[in-house]
Amino acid sequence: MLVFLGTYLQHAGRHEEAVTAGRDAVAVYRRREDLPNLAWALGNLGALLQSAGRPGAGADAWREARDIYQRLDATVPGTYRPLPAMAAYRQAALLVADGRRAEALAAAEQAVALYEELGAAGPGKYGAETEAARKLRDSPRPG
Repeated sequence: MLVFLGTYLQHAGRHEEAVTAGRDAVAVYRRREDLPNLAWALGNLGALLQSAGRPGAGADAWREARDIYQRLDATVPGTYRPLPAMAAYRQAALLVADGRRAEALAAAEQAVALYEELGAAGPGKYGAETEAARKLRDSPRPG
C-alpha cells in the first residue's frame, strides 16, 4: 500500500511526502526480507526521488533494485530476466541526469547487453528497449 501511496502523492505534486512513503515501503519490505517486493519498492523510490529533483539518490535506489533483481534471476533463472535490464537502464539515465556520466556508462552497457540477450532469446521483443539503452550508452560524453 505504501508504494501506491507514494505514487499517488507524487501525482498530486507532494514530492517530499511521496519520497517518505516510498522510503517507508522499502523499510517494510526490507524488514520482511521480501526481495521481489523490496526491489519493486526500490525502483518506485528511485522514480519518486527523480520526481523530487534528486536523480542521484534515485540512481542509488535503482542500483540496489538492479542488484536484487540479478540475485533473484540467479535463483529462479528467467523469471526476473527483464527486470535487471530495466533497472540498469533507469539507473544509467538518472546517473546522467545527475551529471555522473562516467558512472552511467557501466550501467548503460549492462542494460544494452541484457536487452540484446533478451532480444536474441525472443526475436521481435525488446527492440525499443535495446535501442533506448544503446542511445543512452552512446550519447555524447561531456567535454
